[in-house]
Amino acid sequence: MTERVLSELQKEYRNFFLGKLNLYGVKSPAELKTKENKSKFFTEIKEDWAKIKLAKKQKKEAEKRQHQTVTTEREISKTPTVKKEPKESTVSKSKKPTHQDKENKGKKEYQPEFGIRKP
Repeated sequence: MTERVLSELQKEYRNFFLGKLNLYGVKSPAELKTKENKSKFFTEIKEDWAKIKLAKKQKKEAEKRQHQTVTTEREISKTPTVKKEPKESTVSKSKKPTHQDKENKGKKEYQPEFGIRKP
């Protein structure tokens, strides 16, 4: 006979179930004598397994939130703070004309990279 391959969840449930059987001092639920004992046993199995699943789910969600918080903090700490310099065009608009600007108003400026003069 080949042995079944069980998932981690199935192995965990099997261990949980066998542990409950040990608490009742039996090797099988069929060994429970009264209907009340069987009912109590299976009710405990159902409720306790639901509690375990809920606890695992909450733990997983808490770890996920913690991971997101750590990741966000890392991203924030890695982000450099750069001062943005104002653009030249905004500076010249807000700048009042100086004496030198008034003198050079009518003169043409030479731009050597293009070989042309600015009007």
